[in-house]
Amino acid sequence: MQKAFSISEARKDPEGYRKAENEYEGAEEALEKAGGEGKRIVRELAEAVERFNKAHSAREHKFEQYTHNAQEERDGWVSYTRTYRHANMSARKDKTLPESFKIDPETLIKIPDVFEILNWECPDDREGEGR
Repeated sequence: MQKAFSISEARKDPEGYRKAENEYEGAEEALEKAGGEGKRIVRELAEAVERFNKAHSAREHKFEQYTHNAQEERDGWVSYTRTYRHANMSARKDKTLPESFKIDPETLIKIPDVFEILNWECPDDREGEGR
């Protein structure tokens, strides 16, 4: 910032000029400090947003991994059940189908509801603990 004080004013009232100049410089320093503080706050906010986005993305990715693992586990058990049923039916002499075999294993082995939708809500008892 440029000083806009008149030299002719300094000659008429040197004490008042010195006081005004000191006030001006103090205000200029305060403005620079406040501007620096604002820049720091903006930078910290941008960093916080970036950390949040990374954490959000990591949580979604981890949820997708867990869901995929649950589906693979379920598919494995469905396959084992079908293999067992096939072997059991092949070994039966009377070839009668047991009642439990009439139910599709995919309806018996279900993925828990927790893997349906990622819950972004914090439990009430843990909210605000500063995690």
